[in-house]
Amino acid sequence: MRGLPGDGTRLATPARLAAEPLVASVSRVASAVLRPDAERTAVEGVSRAHLNELARSGAHGILGYDPPPGSGCTRAQVVREVHEVLAAVDPSTWFVYTQHFGLVKALSASGNAPLRDAWLPDLVTGTKQATAGFAHLRHPQPPVTAQPYEQGWLLRGRVPWMTGWGIADVAVVGAVTSDDRALFVRVDCAPGPGRGLFAVESPPLWAMGATRTAAVELRDVVVPQADVISIGPRAQWLRSYDLENANTNPAVFGQLRAAVALLLVAAWPGRPCST
Repeated sequence: MRGLPGDGTRLATPARLAAEPLVASVSRVASAVLRPDAERTAVEGVSRAHLNELARSGAHGILGYDPPPGSGCTRAQVVREVHEVLAAVDPSTWFVYTQHFGLVKALSASGNAPLRDAWLPDLVTGTKQATAGFAHLRHPQPPVTAQPYEQGWLLRGRVPWMTGWGIADVAVVGAVTSDDRALFVRVDCAPGPGRGLFAVESPPLWAMGATRTAAVELRDVVVPQADVISIGPRAQWLRSYDLENANTNPAVFGQLRAAVALLLVAAWPGRPCST
């Protein structure tokens, strides 16, 4: 298969956006690498090799990307188009890719300058792949707790979902303190002894089973102060998290693009639309 869902129809990427360098680079990887393997990926799981191809395209640096002057495109348009394209061709890989930005955003806003400076360069190039485990902080009684320990914190509990388990190098993990503050820390999650993170048995996902999502137990994970990203009132974080997720995700439109493209082909086999 070649091309992208909707090519040859009004569902295609607008010409101005298609010519934008980052959109063009990511689209080439989506068309040549991700799309031909999408069905196999859905069965066997997302591969680190595919994430590395996305990193080489520049996709991991998208949050700080500035389109070239004269392109006529804004950063917001580029971000939305990249997510639409990836969700249209390979939703499993897209979802694992999105988890990377939890840590990128958290570090970018962190007051811990040494931690930020140490990790952001490798994250924005995709040299290091990140994942996240903090959505559970929305629960009335979050299942991951933190208590002061020596010169840092001791984390215990279970992250219900951590996507990209086994292929990510590092994660941002959220925990709640005894006074209901939200603590966010950087932890290593690549396979290795002494991490204190263990994937445990959990019910299978009804969908997106290829995203390598696992329930992960934190068994007395010691986090030094140097790896603390931020800490603040959990109520304040909840409000900002809800606002951030209030808008429709670009992936919805990517999936619509793919679905309508397939329907067009089924209804009109001769139509010049990628399948």
